[in-house]
Amino acid sequence: MGEEDGEVLHGQDGAGARRPLRPAPPPSGPRPTPGRPDHDALTVVPALAHADGPLTADGLAAALSWTRHRLDAALDQSRAHPDTGGALVLRHLPPEAYTATPRLDVLAPHQVDANSPAHASRLTAGSIDWFLRRHLRLACV
Repeated sequence: MGEEDGEVLHGQDGAGARRPLRPAPPPSGPRPTPGRPDHDALTVVPALAHADGPLTADGLAAALSWTRHRLDAALDQSRAHPDTGGALVLRHLPPEAYTATPRLDVLAPHQVDANSPAHASRLTAGSIDWFLRRHLRLACV
């Protein structure tokens, strides 16, 4: 039920007073438009992350049904603004391939080291069984 049903949901402010809960207003400012580099950059990194492996620029343009000019503008935007991909970043693999990888710049050096393959602990059947029993409350056989 919600306000449209005549019910107003309430929360409390910092002083404990009841106030109506309202949805957040839409973001202000111009919104990216499809076909503009700022919008297209939002598509490039997830598309590369979803691909089975690195793609050439021509292959990525074909997969997205874009012209090469449109893709180049989106790639330029992604390079200029690495945060466009959120936790992922565009990576160029010479001579002409691209992929998406995790952004390591958001981790502290000790976190990068702790998660490197050399330091990562291996999952065992026992640890998987423990996880399932503890977190999913399943009886493993």
